Amino acid sequence: MKNLINKITKSAMISVIVLGIETGVYKTEAQIREVQSDYLFSSKDTTSKIPKEEYDAIYGLFWPVYKHPIDFYQTDNKGRIRLENKKIIYLDANKIDLKELPESIGNLKSLGILYLDNNQLKSIPESIGNLKSLGILYLDNNKLESIPESIGNLKSLKWLYLDNNKLESIPESIGNLDSLKELRLDNNQLESIPKSIGNLKKLEHLSLVKNQLNKKSIKFLQELGKKGVDVIY
Repeated sequence: MKNLINKITKSAMISVIVLGIETGVYKTEAQIREVQSDYLFSSKDTTSKIPKEEYDAIYGLFWPVYKHPIDFYQTDNKGRIRLENKKIIYLDANKIDLKELPESIGNLKSLGILYLDNNQLKSIPESIGNLKSLGILYLDNNKLESIPESIGNLKSLKWLYLDNNKLESIPESIGNLDSLKELRLDNNQLESIPKSIGNLKKLEHLSLVKNQLNKKSIKFLQELGKKGVDVIY
């Protein structure tokens, strides 16, 4: 079997895996995933197998919507999954009809850019706070009703897009995002915003168009504008 695997291409490897599922060679889902991860990101030049916990994370992300991670990776590293030093640094999972984000998403500790926009997400797991390298997070155009407090752990985050959701509140921990430059919250159901936003010393742009902001919040935004933040509401 080993000699056969060494000779076949990636696409053929997937066929072997599918055949294994059909014939019962691999009896459990865990066994199937282990075999898949062995060959997922290998190439002629280098064996770029990613850590198992990272593979489990993207497998858990794509499998519920009947997608396979290998379909999002290209050997030239320009696909919707991109690697650096055998770690996932870029993940584009927009427009795949995601309804739930697995807790294992927090395993992607080297992730710098994450696209989760234009899906059907209603919530985000607390484990999102483990993504300490994340610089850009797209969560716009979903059905989010809340954001976890752990969002405040993303100290490297510079751009956060939460527009076109169903958010009624934003956690106070948003004020802990020391690197944040842009925050978009347009077209939600916000009546107020946390004062902790005033702690964001690097904030350059804040957008809150099409919300139901109360007078107190509008006054607060006006004060932010006087401090040099480009505020739109």
